[in-house]
Amino acid sequence: MRRGLTFGLLVLAACGGTISAGGQGEPDASDGAASSDDGATSKCIAGTARICAPDQGCPVLPSATCPGTGCKGVVEVDGGSTADGVCWSDLSDLGNVSCASCDDGQSCIGRNGQFVCVPNGVCQAFWKLGIQDVCLYADKHAYDGRDLPPEPTACPGGLSGQGILCGGACGACRSDEAQRCVGRSPDHPVGVCAWLPPTASPQDPATIPTCSLAGTTYRVPCPGAPAGLACGVFSPSTPMSEQYGLCMPPDMCKTLASDLPGGFDCYDVTGSLIAGQ
Repeated sequence: MRRGLTFGLLVLAACGGTISAGGQGEPDASDGAASSDDGATSKCIAGTARICAPDQGCPVLPSATCPGTGCKGVVEVDGGSTADGVCWSDLSDLGNVSCASCDDGQSCIGRNGQFVCVPNGVCQAFWKLGIQDVCLYADKHAYDGRDLPPEPTACPGGLSGQGILCGGACGACRSDEAQRCVGRSPDHPVGVCAWLPPTASPQDPATIPTCSLAGTTYRVPCPGAPAGLACGVFSPSTPMSEQYGLCMPPDMCKTLASDLPGGFDCYDVTGSLIAGQ
């Protein structure tokens, strides 16, 4: 078994398919076109995304059957190299969505110097192979093999339909918000509606405004317009959760800090903690 998940440097990673709305890691067969024709066994296929882990019996796929960027690129959370990968061409988004914007039912795995979103089933597949140091949950906390929780049957803080919390009894995000319910994980069983500025596209996760902190110093601040946006980070703050923050109005961030199960931290434009732990 490889060494356990640790935090440190950014890393590379993999992405794939979609999973059932219940978030229990059962992949949806509608995404991608993976098959076992390349000699891959079931342990090497996460839904319709093929994974490569030669030391665990999942061979690297040739470019003829895994075109584009190939089945490679997964690295350890602490920056260590591996021979592992995901066949990116099997994925509908080709593994190009930042971990800051992962939708309900997804987790994160590193790729080309950043973490990207993958169906939770991909991280489950690596975990079961004994590769347990390459993934994060969607709240940017250490992946430890636990299933995602069921959707909430009650919405905290009476916020159902308010466009702040999402999933289950909290309802869907509003039409002017990103159509992604971000951050649901074992420690954060309720998702967050990603806020969007008026000019952004609800269907394009790349337009979600994000921020990046190192302690109380911004690596990447929230965009200047509208001014005064808070940087929201899933609690407890870690180097990785700080790296992938969400920008939003301060009042929304403070509501999340008060009502989101698992906790949420808010930082102002100077990097000072204004709500949360």
